[in-house]
Amino acid sequence: MSDSYFGTEGVELYFGFANWSRWRTVPAEWQSASISCLPPSHLLRQRVSSSQQLCYLPVAPPVRGSTAVRVTAAMEMAAEVITSLVSTVPYQVAPARKIDLVFSVDPSSSMTEELAAMSADVFPAFATALRDIGGGLEDYRVAVIDGCPTPADFHTRGETTTDCSFQSGELWMNSSSTALDAEFSCVGDIYKTSDCSGANDDEQPIGAAIASLTPPFSTGENSGFLRDDALLVVVTITDEDECPTFPDCNDTSDAKATEIFNSLAGVKGDVRKMVYLGIGGGLPDGCPDTGVGAGAYGGAAPAILTNKVSQLFISESRGVSWDLCDGQLEDGLTEAIQVIEQACQDFPDID
Repeated sequence: MSDSYFGTEGVELYFGFANWSRWRTVPAEWQSASISCLPPSHLLRQRVSSSQQLCYLPVAPPVRGSTAVRVTAAMEMAAEVITSLVSTVPYQVAPARKIDLVFSVDPSSSMTEELAAMSADVFPAFATALRDIGGGLEDYRVAVIDGCPTPADFHTRGETTTDCSFQSGELWMNSSSTALDAEFSCVGDIYKTSDCSGANDDEQPIGAAIASLTPPFSTGENSGFLRDDALLVVVTITDEDECPTFPDCNDTSDAKATEIFNSLAGVKGDVRKMVYLGIGGGLPDGCPDTGVGAGAYGGAAPAILTNKVSQLFISESRGVSWDLCDGQLEDGLTEAIQVIEQACQDFPDID
């Protein structure tokens, strides 16, 4: 048997035969016919656009003669099993099997409890969960940065450990590491030394993530981290709100949120190629340090701007917002895993 494939894009059907190098438009009279379909092969997914719906149909061995004759003959043989137009078969794009993950964490002194939880519990748990996405990723890599965008190079040390000794030899961890849990735990003890003064200018985790993934850092210190065929996941954590333009930290307007959304989504050029998880104080009031309503990790200001950015990603089915006041950071990451898994399945074709 030789494999022949059909697909639809608008009202046209396309036919590919045997060696994949020959494609022909199916005659107009075939456009009212249909075929029995099976899931398309991985190879075929790489040959067509993400807007196409695809069907697979085995036909008899090719007829001798020119390519046109063989293609036409194969169509005629296949016609015997065609029964309805291929308009209801959902097209499944090739799922992303790789993830590039960035954690950007507010390192301020008020984040002591959160940082301890990140290092001891959250990072290792997330590493384990990532391994099982979609039945197992091909690989993933993880970079960590603090909430100060100057500089925006990824961390390779913790606050108390001068060298986390990543087996990757890069500024990020790879899933192939045999010491991944230890690497997560080490770098999760966020290193706080930067050019920021600590007077709210280090509370820019979204801005720091964007800076780390765009020039000059994406082409300099962090070069090689981003991959075209990988889903980008950005996680930001702060017990204040995002300070969009230091020293003016009070702009929480919709326009500013849209500006930040566009900058972050622009890293991949397509919002479908990324997921954003924003973790901050819940609305409308956040939570106090002590007393009634105290946060699980201490106090947190309402993360108005962070939440707005999260909601923009959520509207694209590419975001999660988690209330830091509720504690259980690992639960927020678990919810993010569900969104990540779906985003991997829906990852668009590489142009």
